[in-house]
Amino acid sequence: AVPGTVVFVRHGICSGETFPAIIIHGLDGLYYLYSHLAPDSIPYYKDQYIEDGAVIGEVGDSICSQNAAPHLHFDVSRVY
Repeated sequence: AVPGTVVFVRHGICSGETFPAIIIHGLDGLYYLYSHLAPDSIPYYKDQYIEDGAVIGEVGDSICSQNAAPHLHFDVSRVY
């Protein structure tokens, strides 16, 4: 949504309540969470800078979406 620095990233498999996700601390001071991504689709690691418009991952399949239709959880927060 905005450029910023990765403060959290979880790569790997989708199982139970664990899903690939990334949190970016935007230059605007807010935190942006993207969750239910496909395993190994996030090309970034903690402390990396991300430009706006960059691809941060792919939407996961139904297993990554808690057996629902594939979707993305997107959250904006003032605190991490």
